[in-house]
Parts: sequence; C-alpha cells; structure tokens
Amino acid sequence: MRPMADSSILSQVLGLPEKHPGSMNQQEIEDRLKALATLDRRIATERAMLNALLAPRAGSFNDGAGTACLEADAAEGSEKSVLHVAKPRVVLVGAGPGDPGLLTVAAAQAVTQADVVLADRLVPESILKLAQGTVQIADKTPGRAHEAQRALDDAGLAALRQGKSVVRLKGGDPFVFGRGGEEALWYSSHGYQVEIIPGVSSSIAAAACAGIPVTTRGVADRFVVATAHGRDGSSPQLPRYESMCTYVFMMSVGRLGQLTADLTAGGFPPDTPVGVVQSGTTPQQRTLRATVKTVAEAATVAGIKAPAVIVVGNVVTCLDS
Repeated sequence: MRPMADSSILSQVLGLPEKHPGSMNQQEIEDRLKALATLDRRIATERAMLNALLAPRAGSFNDGAGTACLEADAAEGSEKSVLHVAKPRVVLVGAGPGDPGLLTVAAAQAVTQADVVLADRLVPESILKLAQGTVQIADKTPGRAHEAQRALDDAGLAALRQGKSVVRLKGGDPFVFGRGGEEALWYSSHGYQVEIIPGVSSSIAAAACAGIPVTTRGVADRFVVATAHGRDGSSPQLPRYESMCTYVFMMSVGRLGQLTADLTAGGFPPDTPVGVVQSGTTPQQRTLRATVKTVAEAATVAGIKAPAVIVVGNVVTCLDS
C-alpha cells in the first residue's frame, strides 16, 4: 500500500478535509490556522509533560517549587515509586507599546498557546485576538486599580490550580513600571514557576515614534525612566537635573502640573524642552512640545490624556530642522 502524503495525514489529524492551500478560501485558511494553533498547544503540553518525566529536577524561577510529586505505593514489600509531574507555569508577557507590529514573536506564541490570558486594559484588541483560550481584561479604572489587580491575581491562581497555562499580558515591558516584579513574587510564593517574556517599552518606543531620541551624541549621553505617581498615591523622589540627561516619566500625565512644579523647584530650568506623547506608536498618537514652564497648561488646552509618555530634556528638540 502506498503511504499517504504528509498533507493528507495532517488533514486527518486536524479533522479537516484534504485540500491544497492554493485552492482554499479565506474562511478555510482561518479554520486551518485555528486548528493548527490548537494542535500546537496540545503538542507543547505533551512535550512539557514528557520533558518533566525525563528531567524532574529541572530548575525554575522559584528554585524547583514548580515540581509536584505524585507518590504511589507499589505492591506490599516493594519500593515506593515516585512520578514527578511539572506544575503549570505563568508567563509574564510584554505586549509592547501599542502597535501590534511591535509585539515580539515569543510574546505572540505565548498568547496563542495559553489556556488563559489575563490582560491589561490598554492591550490592543488586535493582540487579544491572537488568544485561543479564555481572555480576562483588567478593570483598572480610576479608584479600582488595587481591586482589579487582586481580581487578576486570584483568577490566575485559580487557573493554575486547575492545571491551565496562564499568560499575564502587560503593556510595554512587564518590569518597567508594570508591577511585573510584584506579580512574579506573588505566583512564586504560591509555588508556581514564572517565565518572563520582555516587551518593547513605551518609555523608548513612544519617544522614538515622535521623533525624539532618548540619547544623541553631544545632546544626551544617558536617560532616566521615572514616574510621578508613587505607591498608594505618593509622590516619589524625582531625579536631579543634568543637562546631558534625558528624563522619561511614565504614568504621570495626570500629575503634570505638580510634576513640572517639583522639577522647577528641584533645579530644572523653566525653558527645558518637554515632549508629551499620547498613545505612542498607534494611529491615535499625538505629540505636544513645550517647556517645563508651559507644558502643563498646553497639555490641558490640547486635551492630552493617558496613556502618555513625558520626555524632558534637550533631545526633545534636537532633531528639529
């Protein structure tokens, strides 16, 4: 008997009719891609289980706490046998600054393969559509940030206890003012492995898309990323002024007036250039240029709102012709 062609075998595995890709319509292509994504998840799960059986002592983010042991007594008088099964992991994934084209390949694969995706409110819909599993979006509206974060933490823990793979999808990079460190410690403290997939941070990408390089030879040889919004509403200590430094402030547009007043009091010259980039890297991007003295009023008049990145320093105008 002649062996079946690879495409025929794959069609049988996917449960779809055999058909040459060139003759498929758009719906058939989408159905096949969805079936392939499901198959990928099943293969990844099977591979993880087999690897766990071959290497039960493999290390993890939390020093091996992600390995569970199922012990079964053999017949009376025999030695005890131990089966090591890898516990499900949570992956902290950076969704990038907003443009879906800036999502990394590793991030896209993680979102596609996850059973549960817990996403920040500002993650674009086009990225969320990559998910094949359940999607829950954080309800981090003003005044509810703490409650929304706790709800996501509890949802992630519940999914992991059910044996599901979890992706925590965060805007920008998880470890740049994204509470990624706190969440990694949360899951680790409950005995689960944590994997980190970095993302493109808006602290750099938004400025770049607005034509503002955070470093330029002869203008700025370093940059600082900070925030004017501290924990529980506090005001963190601001960096001191240096003419050759660029200052990028995240999550600060709602406190722009207080921020510029504090910068002035701390020695920033009132005529220091400031750029405010709203919804950077997206079609809704808006850029406002002013100075430390004038930016708060200018932003109010222009209706600048979050999400926005504030860039302070001479690089804001260094590319102006």
